[in-house]
Amino acid sequence: MSKHFPRSRALLDFELRALDRGDDRVNFRRERDLIRQRVAAAGDELQRRAVAGELAGLMKRWSGFVIETLTAEALGDARPGREHVRTWQRTLFGKSCASGRLARYAQAARSGGGRGEPVQLADAVEDEARALFVRYLERLRALD
Repeated sequence: MSKHFPRSRALLDFELRALDRGDDRVNFRRERDLIRQRVAAAGDELQRRAVAGELAGLMKRWSGFVIETLTAEALGDARPGREHVRTWQRTLFGKSCASGRLARYAQAARSGGGRGEPVQLADAVEDEARALFVRYLERLRALD
């Protein structure tokens, strides 16, 4: 499974890496840890639920980040049109990014609709993208 997506795996692995205390960068893992600390420190049930909602929002952002990262590497410089990319993402990942995030795949000479060529990648690339998506979603959930 490691033939494709080397840049994506490196970026996603960094986002899940525990950073040193002196490292002032923020990644998804650090954000998750900070939210969990706030949940534990919340005074009452209402506060805990409000902060826990932030954790659900973080998971949603993580899902979108993983999709965007894998899509960017899979498509490279291709500009198939955002509707074709949206369809491809929904087929592969079960969801897609917002239209604004897909604008980079629009063809400059067109309005960005579905008039480009459909996304056609090798089955091996798509299979690996699908597997990496599931793997990285689960990895953030499973972090201690």
